[in-house]
Amino acid sequence: MRKEDGMVLVPYESVLAVGDFVIVEKRNMTY
Repeated sequence: MRKEDGMVLVPYESVLAVGDFVIVEKRNMTY
């Protein structure tokens, strides 16, 4: 595994986590 892959993977997972959080927040606001 290259260093570049590790540096890209962490922000990518963070983006997914933030995306899931935003989706949940939107559901709480609509319902």
